[in-house]
Amino acid sequence: NCSLVTKVITLTCPYLPYARQHKRISNDSTFSLETFCKTIEQFIDVLHTFDVHDESFFELDGKCRFLFTFKNTLPKLEIDNIVESNDIDLMVFADKSAKRKYQPLTSIQSVGCDKIRDPGDGKITSFKINEPIAEGLSILVQDDLCDGGKTFMDVAKVLKPFKPKKLILYVSHGIFSRGTQCLFEAGYDKIYTRKGEVAQ
Repeated sequence: NCSLVTKVITLTCPYLPYARQHKRISNDSTFSLETFCKTIEQFIDVLHTFDVHDESFFELDGKCRFLFTFKNTLPKLEIDNIVESNDIDLMVFADKSAKRKYQPLTSIQSVGCDKIRDPGDGKITSFKINEPIAEGLSILVQDDLCDGGKTFMDVAKVLKPFKPKKLILYVSHGIFSRGTQCLFEAGYDKIYTRKGEVAQ
């Protein structure tokens, strides 16, 4: 008697390559994530990521649109630990999509920022918060990725008038292409990523 043994091949990518290259926008942007997924679907059964930039990219009619099964872990445990160890009073999200993604993960008060764009070229010029915030709170700014850090430096500017007791940044994936010193200088007391606290 001969029996076939089926192996399930799982690719675990804590940071998914090309995760931000998921939209067809202009000649200045690429659609590399589509190509990457079409390539790896020939070799794997399950793709497991951590806090991928846009989970909806993988979905079509409620199912994964590629040949593999897609699993994405959100940073609930990491957020809970930071909130508890730093006595966080308020979570702030850099934009509406971050608020939709992370607000369900926490029970503490939270607010989202609105991006102000230049009507000419669509570039982000600043941020604003439309909801009232009390002074002297311990604040956690939350998002999935930090590259150069400008977004989070701008968010820190918006929060500065509220005189936060602590200002802490958590990003699941920290590229920090301009280093972290600029973020500390912008007002952040601590910075965390999936791997833990980032040294100043």
